[in-house]
Amino acid sequence: MLNAKSPIGSSQTVDVPDSAKKISHLGSQLAFADCEIHLANHLHEGYFSSHTHDCFQLIWIRRGAGKCWIDSKEYKITDNTVVFVRPRQTHHCEKEAIQSGYILWFDEDMLFSDNKLSISHYELISFVKPIVRISESQQNYFNSAILGMEQELNSDGNFGQIDVVRTMLRVIMIAMNRGETINQPSAKRAIAQQVTRNFLSLLNAKFKSESIDSRPSVSAISKELNINRRLLSNYIEVCTGKHPKTIIDNQLMHEAKKLLLEKDLDIQSVSSKLGFADQSNFSKFFRTQIGVCPKRFKEEFLVGADVPEF
Repeated sequence: MLNAKSPIGSSQTVDVPDSAKKISHLGSQLAFADCEIHLANHLHEGYFSSHTHDCFQLIWIRRGAGKCWIDSKEYKITDNTVVFVRPRQTHHCEKEAIQSGYILWFDEDMLFSDNKLSISHYELISFVKPIVRISESQQNYFNSAILGMEQELNSDGNFGQIDVVRTMLRVIMIAMNRGETINQPSAKRAIAQQVTRNFLSLLNAKFKSESIDSRPSVSAISKELNINRRLLSNYIEVCTGKHPKTIIDNQLMHEAKKLLLEKDLDIQSVSSKLGFADQSNFSKFFRTQIGVCPKRFKEEFLVGADVPEF
């Protein structure tokens, strides 16, 4: 469940409204990780006072004028403004600021894809600013994507439903990245963004290959990018809020779970494909990440048993 919480110290919670459309998916693409998205065309009273979410939130204000606050920083709202809020950011807006539009909640797993796409999910969310203006041409993207998503979320288990919704969300995020930001990045942040893009692009390319020569590491990638490891880590944390090792490990786990669910691949083969020195190192890494060994994960999923959530 994607929840919104009031500021630290308060017991009050603000849940995603029941009227929001929801889709949950549990299957091979995300391998035991719940994937959630909610869509609504109105806000309830709780959103006009400070609160936080444990998910991403995107508010497309088609008509409106006023102010909103994200982590105590004030932003101006006008027609066709998109507000992008990251998990655990405190935010609220003036009640009269939003006259019409849509609000979308989603978790990070919604942007994961098993297809070898040129843009990774980290690239889609790392560089979006809190406030983005949407041009007239980009409004067409938003309209089509929102309407397509709404139709899918209102349907009852259409074939490929999760893939359509995920594609619509990626279209929206790409349009956001193309949008006009209210505050352009400083020269220092622009450098950090370019370095982070280079890092994510190189990492994405490694996972596109049939197999990886050696397990990706921050040290190895910093050498390939010809940049100091500590500086690389600082730049990536500024842009993504995550250490590069965390990003690498998350991607490794996503690939590992996907490969383990292929019946014709044994654990040794999966280990080799992902660049681990041997199966024992892979098993230790896997267990550290989710608390179960690869063998149990593979066996229990294939027979339909429950695996601990993570």
